[in-house]
Amino acid sequence: MKNGQLRKLPLVLVGFNAIVSIVAFGLAIIDPVRSGLLPIVVFGMDFPASLAILQLTSFWDSSHRVRVSLCIDGMIFTVFGAIWFYFLGLMILKFLTWLTRKKVTIH
Repeated sequence: MKNGQLRKLPLVLVGFNAIVSIVAFGLAIIDPVRSGLLPIVVFGMDFPASLAILQLTSFWDSSHRVRVSLCIDGMIFTVFGAIWFYFLGLMILKFLTWLTRKKVTIH
């Protein structure tokens, strides 16, 4: 993989996270009875950051209707999950850059 392509890794991961989050929460908002548990996929994907993100969602009043709560949770998980994935992408990028500078060969 070329260095220019490698630099895009954090943004690619952010895009992937955002798409999965929007689709999972969107389907849950459209039909909470059939797809209401789909956001668990996002929780697992963002783990362990999702534990902290879940604490953020507890600050909002939980007396909202299901669709409103899913919408609020979806926005929070999409934004903070994207930040988490950007951070992961940067760490992977730094590690791969370090590997190439060290010229370590993996057998």
